[in-house]
Amino acid sequence: KGGMWKLITGARYLNLKGKSFEQIFKISSCWKKHIKELEISDILLIRKNDIHTMNELIYLKKASMSNLKYIKKYFNNKTLKYVDKYLLDHSVSISDFPFNEYNDYLRMAEETGCQMERNIVLFPKDLHEAHDHMLNHYQEVKDKEVNEGIKETAKRLMKYKFNSDGLFIVPAMNNKELINESRVLDHCVRIYASRVSKGETGILFIRKKEEPETPFVTLELKGKRVVQVRGYKNNVHNPLDQSVIDFVHKWEQEFRLEGF
Repeated sequence: KGGMWKLITGARYLNLKGKSFEQIFKISSCWKKHIKELEISDILLIRKNDIHTMNELIYLKKASMSNLKYIKKYFNNKTLKYVDKYLLDHSVSISDFPFNEYNDYLRMAEETGCQMERNIVLFPKDLHEAHDHMLNHYQEVKDKEVNEGIKETAKRLMKYKFNSDGLFIVPAMNNKELINESRVLDHCVRIYASRVSKGETGILFIRKKEEPETPFVTLELKGKRVVQVRGYKNNVHNPLDQSVIDFVHKWEQEFRLEGF
């Protein structure tokens, strides 16, 4: 009868014995004028975050529905002032706020070790500019981390260095080498950088002694098992030369490896 039919299924969350709006719904009376617009999930969100305006509710609902966990994580009593200023400066509504960009910015800020308790970090003056600047910084940090990881993996693989019959095999030392190997041989080893960095797999290069800097064949080693051996365009049109096959077999025997 009261026009609040959307709340029926969530009646268990209400105090139906309450004598006032605040006692029944357990939210501030400022929501009385909006109660017919609210669903039970809205009321629970209002309770949890102690919010008092529709803009706050819309902001948090958007963050929740889109799984924008960093926006939710760093939400505080200054967030809505920041959002309201953005809306005013850009003459847009709350639905046009760049939620994904802001969430991405906060994620990168946290992952690169920024001081997340500082307002200057949480609420950049120019969000778009700050996001682009943070992205460049993030990529630099991640590239450094990836290269350090690849270098550590390479150290563990150095024991498998081997040369025979005009060929030799060495581990990839950095991401730049993986990118170059991928470009010259026209295959996708560049996308293995993260996995190599984490030690999940290893990439080694088979080279000709007379052309030590020229990509020739790429090998993936996981544990003590050879996963794949790939030449130009993944050997689709030009199968591996027999000399490479013999070399890999000899290398496997030398270090008690298997798979090829």
